[in-house]
Amino acid sequence: PVLEGLTGPLAGRTWQVSLDGQAIGRDARECWLVLPDDVTEVSRRHCSVHWDAGAACFTLTDDGSTNGTFLADGRRVLEGRPCRLR
Repeated sequence: PVLEGLTGPLAGRTWQVSLDGQAIGRDARECWLVLPDDVTEVSRRHCSVHWDAGAACFTLTDDGSTNGTFLADGRRVLEGRPCRLR
């Protein structure tokens, strides 16, 4: 599976996603996918992607971001509550 940047400074780029939990944000010490510091709407540790073996799918979790984490259809991911991805 891959994660693809759709908009913004990472648009058009793809990253191979492993089955381990991977954090996304601006802090290179904590995050696997690091966004530039000037992307201030993204928190230092914004969200994370994990493999849920029981459900056989990836999940997205908001890690306490300031501005929220949203799915492509506009739904907000609740902080600390994994949301299944297709």
